[in-house]
Amino acid sequence: MAVVLLVSGFCISESVRYSYVVDLLGVLQNTSAMIFAIAGIWLAYLYPNAIAGLMKSEKVDFLASKNEAKRIEGMILIIIMSAAVLIFIIAFYAFNAVLRGTDLYANNRLFIKGISCSYILTVLLIQLSCVIVLIRRNITFINRLYAVINEKELEDKL
Repeated sequence: MAVVLLVSGFCISESVRYSYVVDLLGVLQNTSAMIFAIAGIWLAYLYPNAIAGLMKSEKVDFLASKNEAKRIEGMILIIIMSAAVLIFIIAFYAFNAVLRGTDLYANNRLFIKGISCSYILTVLLIQLSCVIVLIRRNITFINRLYAVINEKELEDKL
């Protein structure tokens, strides 16, 4: 995947303009912040005992099963990936601000532009992964919710 992203970045670098990248980074930044917030709210809402135990640094029995541990792990992974995307965006802007007017950039413009496009494609892939995983987790949650509702209805009828 890394090779594909690297080659793709160099292939598209000639036609990419900085204004296009800035627009894309703005969308990625907003998406990352939203996912970061949504996943954090889900985690705090669904597992308040887990959050309380972690915040107090106490040993609290907050996990009812390994499935819940996996769900918490998945939500925390989404939060970490979204935070990483924000860090990568900040790093891109910082390197751009420092390198753009230098001789290093002028002498190696095509190489730096290719690496930058590969970098942006990687950040895009990470962000898309977060969105897909979050959508999948929400669908799974809704499916489990309806399964519980159906079980309760069956129990009431029996």
